[in-house]
Order: sequence, then structure tokens, then C-alpha cells
Amino acid sequence: MHRSIRCAVAAVLVLAATLLGQDPPPKKLGLPPGLGVGQPLVLLAGGIATLQVPPGMKFLDIAATARIREGIWGNAPDATVQGMLVKDGFDPQAEGRFGVTVHWQPIGYVDAAEWQNLDAEALLAAWRGQVEAGNAERRTRGEAPVEILGMAAPPRSDAAKSTATWAKRYRIGQDELIAYESRAFGRNGVFVFKATGTKDQLAELAAASELVVSRLSFQTGQRYADVAPSDPRGRLEIATGIAKGVWEQLPTFQRILLIVLALSALLGLVRLIARLFGR
Repeated sequence: MHRSIRCAVAAVLVLAATLLGQDPPPKKLGLPPGLGVGQPLVLLAGGIATLQVPPGMKFLDIAATARIREGIWGNAPDATVQGMLVKDGFDPQAEGRFGVTVHWQPIGYVDAAEWQNLDAEALLAAWRGQVEAGNAERRTRGEAPVEILGMAAPPRSDAAKSTATWAKRYRIGQDELIAYESRAFGRNGVFVFKATGTKDQLAELAAASELVVSRLSFQTGQRYADVAPSDPRGRLEIATGIAKGVWEQLPTFQRILLIVLALSALLGLVRLIARLFGR
């Protein structure tokens, strides 16, 4: 009896190990039924703003967006995500599919000087510095590094609408991609609308992203023009990256050399002051 039980348990373990070692068959994972239906107007960030869902599109909530971004596309969790807009009939596994992801960054009021007249070369330098830092970790996981190729659309801003847009070209392995971003600035932060696709989809990504941002409305008291002198100020996320990026993309030996030169200059200044006051 005991021998039969042991044999049965062994057989089950062998079968389980075999199944676990096999790749699961590809399964088409569609959207939960009814998502987006009856939601022509969506409240975002606890009611700070409303978004009118464009005709022919659906709004996916945070949970449904995570199911796609993290579960299917393999993105890391992002606490800033508020949802995603997709076209009717959207299949997250279909070739050429994309969504416009909605992010809320409660960073405070960002002065116009931070986001108007942005310099394309400065943006590229910041992105390259940030990407290079992340590539070290990607290599340890056996993943292809990310390479910033250039601007797909130059940065531009609209002071009247308090918006800014740009797009960058980048490569992961053999895939060349476009990331199109639109930003809408409010009194206490910024909404970011991101659409990513292939290089042949630039016009489609731009149209979708800019359509969505045009249908965002901050509530009264939360608009960019409603700022008060006592409101906390913030820095544009990418602007902070610009300041750090130049330093981060320097090799270690160049950082050490700069520190040594700075210390040498400081020591020379101390000696000069000592001679002047020692007379």
C-alpha cells in the first residue's frame, strides 16, 4: 500500500516537473468584457481633472492597464499610471498595437521656463545618461540594451494650453521604436500621455497622443492659471534628468579627474589667499 502511494506521488511530481518545464501554449488575452463602455467622461487623479474619451476609443482603469502593461507587455509597475486609452477592438498581443498611457505626476507647479523652449540636444543628453545607467542592469538580466537614436519630433510647447510635446527614437535589440509624449501642466502637477510604437507609426502615435491631451480638462482651481504664490513649486522630471545626465554619462575615471582638478584649484586658491594675507 505504502509503496503504491509513493509511486503515485512520484508520478505526480514527475508530471508536474514536465509541465512546468514546458512553455505554455500562446493564449490570446483579450480585454475584460465591457471595459470602457459607458465611460465617456473619466475622473483622473482623484478628481483633479476630467478626460473626455474620444469616439472609437475606450478607457482602461488602473487594474486593467496593469494587466496589459505588466502582465503582457512586461513593463515594470508604475505608480503614476492612471489608466490607458485604446482603440475599439484593441488586441494587446496584435502586431502594431499601442495605447496612450495616462500618468499623473504630483510634482507641484512647474514654472513655464521649465517646459517652454526646451532644447532638443539637452533632452537627448539626459535620456542617454538615464538609459546608460539602466543598461547595466538590463545586461545582468540578459536583456538587450536600450540605445537613444535621436528626436522623432522636436520639443514644442503651447503656452495658451499649458502643454508640451516631443518624441524620441530609440532601439532595443533590433527593434527601432518611437515614444511620443504629451504633457498638460496644472496647478499641482503634470499629466503625461505616452504612446509607443514602431518608427512607421509616428503620425498615428502623434495623432492619438495629441487628441487625448486635447480632451483633458483641469477642474476649476486646479488649472495652470489658478496657481497661488504659496503653492509648492516643482521641477519638470526630464529637466532634473538633464542636470544629472551630463554627470552620469561620464566614465568613472573622468569623474575622478574632474574631482581632482576641482580640489587642486581649491588648494591653489587657499595658498594664494594665505600668501596675500601672510605678508
